Amino acid sequence: NYAILGKVVLGDKLIENGAVVIEAEKIKYSGDCSGADLPKQVIDMGGKIIAPGFVDIHCHSGNGIKAYDNPVKMAEYHLKCGTTGILCSIYPDFSIQEMTKVVYKIKEVMPRNKNILGIHLEGPYISPKYGASAIERKWITPNRADYMPMIESGIIKQWTFAPEGDNTDILLEDMKRAGIAPAIGHSEASPRLIFDVCKNGVKIVTHLTNATGSSIEFSSNRGIKGVSF
Repeated sequence: NYAILGKVVLGDKLIENGAVVIEAEKIKYSGDCSGADLPKQVIDMGGKIIAPGFVDIHCHSGNGIKAYDNPVKMAEYHLKCGTTGILCSIYPDFSIQEMTKVVYKIKEVMPRNKNILGIHLEGPYISPKYGASAIERKWITPNRADYMPMIESGIIKQWTFAPEGDNTDILLEDMKRAGIAPAIGHSEASPRLIFDVCKNGVKIVTHLTNATGSSIEFSSNRGIKGVSF
């Protein structure tokens, strides 16, 4: 057990003379130092700011290191910069078989990097018309025999797809059953289709303006809950 003293950032205020008490690797107390039951071990930060770590749900690389090349070093770099939780984002630059290997490669190193929370798959079931390497891609139709090994890894936390593609309704149901957060991205789905999939569990949009024409209007009360950049 230990306590950290400094300027503590809470949800609605900054406490100048603050304390965060850690017990069994969990925060037992955060607030004014005068109200804390301090343990014997105290770390005084000398007035430095103590803030919650950043959780990044869309991160392809760090310090020039790609998540699929060396997830350990990439995650360590972000941890030094205050990102205490990260989803390694994988873009569809690989075949399905290669992507599956990357998923299990990251799963293998996760026990050594506590800030790697899982994976965000940005594809491959997205429109080939949009994205940095779109000119090199074609539509890929979801096939359960292809993608279920990735789902069964248990570490896919978010999956970006284009709902106008064939068989994506089956993919969406499999995501939901596995507890994966489905996200719309690299898509030119109609507003009606987008509203339908939002009613069916989609709550995140990846690259909101990636393929939205000026005639398409979104309302904040129509089901979109988050944006991933």
